Amino acid sequence: MTGVPEASLLLARRLGARQEALRLGSQIIGTEHLLMASVADPLVRTVLLGFGVDLRGMQAEVTAASDKRGAAEQVRLTGEVVEVLAAVGEECPELARPEPAPSSLVSRGLRVALVALLRDDGDTAAAAILGQLLGERRRGAVAREIERGAPPARFPDAGRRSRPPDPTGTRT
Repeated sequence: MTGVPEASLLLARRLGARQEALRLGSQIIGTEHLLMASVADPLVRTVLLGFGVDLRGMQAEVTAASDKRGAAEQVRLTGEVVEVLAAVGEECPELARPEPAPSSLVSRGLRVALVALLRDDGDTAAAAILGQLLGERRRGAVAREIERGAPPARFPDAGRRSRPPDPTGTRT
């Protein structure tokens, strides 16, 4: 893959963005794939649910955004996702190394990525989806809760769902 640092591709794979893109049939990894991958982290999921985010609705928006990307002959990353992954690499440099990473470090990387996506007011797929689901003021509040690192006490039922939504509807 030319033009993209191997560390970015490794981070995209390690954080689950590459798998999300491939699951949706896209060879192009965008911010929307990183957004959906971040839901794998229990804290992220709890906070998003606590703020009333419909994870199935988010998944539908990610699918729609991914469908607009078109085709590519090989896996590649958008410039926007490379920027977010660079922020993750700065905050969690161990994730960019080839040796296996502990799940706690992957969770930290997913949180850093989501906070970067929440603070992005640019013209990215993830910014549009987050803006639609949360609005501007609540995006900042979600970022603060995730940075705080603990599920907010005012959302006692937010952690009920322990897994991200199943797109096939077959999981029980």
